[in-house]
Amino acid sequence: FLSTEQMLRWGWRVPFIGVLLPGLLILQGVHALDETAEFKHMKEEGNNPAPVSSFECMSQTSSTSILDYWRHGLLCVGGAMSMISCNWLLQSYMSSWL
Repeated sequence: FLSTEQMLRWGWRVPFIGVLLPGLLILQGVHALDETAEFKHMKEEGNNPAPVSSFECMSQTSSTSILDYWRHGLLCVGGAMSMISCNWLLQSYMSSWL
């Protein structure tokens, strides 16, 4: 579609231009969203909960998650390792075999 010189000069900008319109539409849609009635009611009453930093919340839940769900974590790691090894086998041996 484009020569190497055209790609190096201006072609790399094409994907950014392609996502400009959808990005603007998404921003406009998010801006047009209305708050829920429950949130508005809480805001009117002044019953805003104290903000908790995401680091505090993450550190509490991550340690609990690791201790409570270690079997699930090992299962995910094992599944990922098996998928990676199968992919490696297909890409290395099957390409030389074919």
